[in-house]
Amino acid sequence: MSSVLAVSLLGGCRASDKPVTLTVWTYYNGDQLASFERLVEEFNTTIGKKEHITVEASSQGSINDLEKNVLDAAKGRVGALAMPNIFSAYADTAYTLEQMGQVVDLSPYLTEKEKAAYLPNYLEEGDFSDDGSIHIILTTSTKFLRIMEMASIELGGYEMRFDLNTVYVTKNFFPMLNLPSEDVSGLSTRYFQQMLREFDQTHSHTVWVGHSKVYEISFSDGTIRYIRMETSREGYAQIGLVEDFTSVMLERQRMEHERDYDALTGLYNRRAFQRESEALFEHSEVLGHAALLMIDLDNLKRTNDTFGHDWGDAYIRQAGQCFISSVPAKTLCARISGDEFNLLFYGYQSQEEIRALLQNLSLAVSNTALELPSGRKLPLRLSGGVSWYPENSTDLSTLKKYADFAMYQVKKAEKGYITEFDLELFTKNAKETEMRRLFHKMLNEELFTYYFQPIVSATDGSIYAYEALMRSDLPTLRSPATIMKLAREQGALYEIERITFTKALETFDSLCRAGSVSGDAMLFVNSIANTCLSHEDGKYINSHWHELCRRMVVEITEEEEIDYEALERKRNAPGFSGMFALDDYGSGYSNENTLLQLAPRFVKVDITIIRGIDTSPDKQQILRNVVAYAHPRSMKIVAEGVETAAELRTVTELGADLLQGYFLARPAIVPGDIAPEAAGIIRELQRRKKD
Repeated sequence: MSSVLAVSLLGGCRASDKPVTLTVWTYYNGDQLASFERLVEEFNTTIGKKEHITVEASSQGSINDLEKNVLDAAKGRVGALAMPNIFSAYADTAYTLEQMGQVVDLSPYLTEKEKAAYLPNYLEEGDFSDDGSIHIILTTSTKFLRIMEMASIELGGYEMRFDLNTVYVTKNFFPMLNLPSEDVSGLSTRYFQQMLREFDQTHSHTVWVGHSKVYEISFSDGTIRYIRMETSREGYAQIGLVEDFTSVMLERQRMEHERDYDALTGLYNRRAFQRESEALFEHSEVLGHAALLMIDLDNLKRTNDTFGHDWGDAYIRQAGQCFISSVPAKTLCARISGDEFNLLFYGYQSQEEIRALLQNLSLAVSNTALELPSGRKLPLRLSGGVSWYPENSTDLSTLKKYADFAMYQVKKAEKGYITEFDLELFTKNAKETEMRRLFHKMLNEELFTYYFQPIVSATDGSIYAYEALMRSDLPTLRSPATIMKLAREQGALYEIERITFTKALETFDSLCRAGSVSGDAMLFVNSIANTCLSHEDGKYINSHWHELCRRMVVEITEEEEIDYEALERKRNAPGFSGMFALDDYGSGYSNENTLLQLAPRFVKVDITIIRGIDTSPDKQQILRNVVAYAHPRSMKIVAEGVETAAELRTVTELGADLLQGYFLARPAIVPGDIAPEAAGIIRELQRRKKD
């Protein structure tokens, strides 16, 4: 490329102190344009300001755009911009402009000393007339490099002309790269290219914006400097710009350090730990056997509360120093949040190697303490969980979950030690967690269906009552016993009580209206012994199902400790019949004391007594005793769980008043009639009794 002065420059040459503005057109873009603009600004604020010269530079885009715009301006085409004072062009374009009278001879304006600053063949190529005139100065880059030497910021550069086999460098080019100075007057382009290749191969570098590179260069005084080099090729010339980039790189490193490291401990932060861990997990051969250790500091909250947050910070720093000094250097150590740390041990042959390191770490922790203002020493204590790669998982997020689970098993126990992940315990816990989730979903959405099982009169086989039986709509949570266990654990017994009464009454009312059940039959509803509905919920139930409440029997069991005050509130609930049934009598839950205290209208003898009663004299005697106690007190006996004809005959003959069980009728959403065989046996027994 050549730098050309247009003829308009003659009108602007210095003849007085009047301000002069020089327009410069380039084809520069990106970093090259930014560097040139810095040089223009440097000139305008120094030499230009002193000499009243202002340079206005603009990029025309590509070299082709620049050539078109210059020719359009020279030909005076409509819409063309004014001819610039200085522009870049190929030599043939400059020659065309010279033939149009648009290029000035610079020879009279240059002293011999100024001409000597250029290579002779550069000036000779600008002599279009072979008369010593200088219509172009070959490659502004040469002059440009001279300008860089004058700049206050440290810039350097070179130019290689392959057509002329010449090299030009600024005086500071080799020193900036920490290379021995060379006499470039005798350097060939091939030799210089080889020198640059060797430099590139022997110095670490980072690719910067575009195609530039930033080299890390060590100097003999121990300092490290960062030099950015950008090269561009135009025609027969290659131009290189070097810039001291040390301050930029140090600032970048400072920002990266703040981004990646915890300010309090100097360890990796969460983001950096995640990035570095993910990179390692992409190479299983590097990981080998690995362990993820998740740690919580045990005494931090107490330290903050007792001594203040400054001492809490000191406690955290002490922990970080203990970790980093007690594990191999390659271990990834990070502070994830307030009192949480992660350590990743990797690259080992076996778990035993890592277990030995964990033991050393535990020993170091036990020997570490923070000395408080009072002189008392606060021991460093932690709870930790370990998960194993690849034994537990090969997935990082899964290992985190496992290590976290193991850590919290320690925190829920006695704290202060490190334990390994237990898959069996995790699986059990996961199932329990899922059951709790389903339980709350069931409660929130009231996913219950109520089945009804007939309770049959032993006298005539008619349906005397129905028991409402709760069934979950969730296939994985079917068992009523499991539901009640979860309700106790989750403090949801009241919700179960409320839903049971409202859903059972609502469903049974619908069956009554549809004529699907006996219109005057009673309804037995199971109730929790120590739980009583609020006055508001009681009023709501009574207002919606007043008539049914008068026929409702509340079944009480002793699975929960009986609250007799709650029972009295139930007995006196608005609209309630006041009738109780003591459920599961003889099972171990319901005993004689409850029988005395509750004074129920119905006593339901448990299936454990009824099953096989036809062959067990002891069970028969128990039933006789209950009947003997109940009948004089106007209590009715319900035999639960009747499943055979022999059991039906026996309990009826022993004085049971009411019968319930699969042999008579199974629970159903819409209950049916009792089984014909059972009805026949009851009729047969009554005939015998009359006879």
